[in-house]
Amino acid sequence: MKVEDEADKVSNRIDDEMTDDKEREDEPLEEMPVTEKATIIEDDNGKENRNYLPLTPLLNLMRPVPMVLCVRFVDEHQNIREEFLQFSKPLRTTGYHLAEEIKSALQELDIKLEDMRGQGYDGAALMSSTCVGVQARIMQDAPKAFYAHCSAHCLNLVISHSCALPAVKNMIAKVRDVSLFFRNSPKRNDLLTFIVHHGVTEESKHKPLLELCRTRWAERHETYTCFYQTYVYLVKSFEVIAYDLHRDDYQDGKYATDWDYKSKQEASSLLASITSFDFIITFLTVYRMLSHLEDITVKLQSKAIDILEANEMIVDIKSLYKEYRQNITDEYHIIYQHAIRMAEAVDIQPSQPRVAGKQKHRQNTKADTPEQYYLRNLGIPFSDHLIMELDEQFSGKMQAFSERDII
Repeated sequence: MKVEDEADKVSNRIDDEMTDDKEREDEPLEEMPVTEKATIIEDDNGKENRNYLPLTPLLNLMRPVPMVLCVRFVDEHQNIREEFLQFSKPLRTTGYHLAEEIKSALQELDIKLEDMRGQGYDGAALMSSTCVGVQARIMQDAPKAFYAHCSAHCLNLVISHSCALPAVKNMIAKVRDVSLFFRNSPKRNDLLTFIVHHGVTEESKHKPLLELCRTRWAERHETYTCFYQTYVYLVKSFEVIAYDLHRDDYQDGKYATDWDYKSKQEASSLLASITSFDFIITFLTVYRMLSHLEDITVKLQSKAIDILEANEMIVDIKSLYKEYRQNITDEYHIIYQHAIRMAEAVDIQPSQPRVAGKQKHRQNTKADTPEQYYLRNLGIPFSDHLIMELDEQFSGKMQAFSERDII
């Protein structure tokens, strides 16, 4: 098969090309005297002002952004394969120029455009527009190459939009701040590592505190898992830094004790943030409800999955969340009891925010108990957002991919 042969050839030269690109990037730009690197601006009095600025960073930004070209095909053994072809550097990032770059690359590799049976990009108008987007221009030469918005990207949009609730956004920001607090300082990270190793005996549970990934839920869920497993040790680390507590518990440790004022101030603030019951219940709500998406997120990015299999997986996950919503009272009771146990581990009592007459910045539904409050103001809205976003991102996704059209 032509595509398979070309993919194998390209794979063999990837390392050499990337090495050459790296060497070219390291080459200095054309040298110019610093005095020539200036912009001349006239002030209000008509006088010229010369602002001498180094242009190298600006010229670096002006370099073409590489476009990655990959193909998926069925090989001679009837296996679905996904292979990297090449990096391309379009002159401009318009629908026309990107489409022409793709066509030119395929022609150079002697891959027939009319044999294409699909296109997969993100949902940006530049790529997805039915009039001037890349997919529309490709379909002019390949009528059967129907466009499909990447399913993994759609799922990430579902999660991103569902997490737009104010309480959820605040919780995510706090988790990110905690992660950066320790990751940006080897001194703080050493303290956390020592406390975790001191409290956990199983070597397999010694996981680092990871940074939140902004694009992929699978990586973000792993961060939440690490945060959940190290939550008690995070609290102890903050208490050591902010208030110099637990000295008797860690007398055998070789960690720093001379913390500067800024570290103490930040540790005190973050400690107050993550030891509120509102944070704990919000974190567990998001963590438990979105845990069902971890497996499907990985599968949707696999090389061998096809559009029909992906659709079946989406239908199954939508059914799961709709069933979850029907039993939301019982399901959320499990989350709430889990939150109570997590709060007890750090001596926090269940509570609910004060309900005001007028409230614009958070949910404000009245309730008789904290469990009822968080069910009405967090559990139900979050599950409804998930279902609505799943329907919006994936509804009608398969209509253009009927078996008649693809074959």
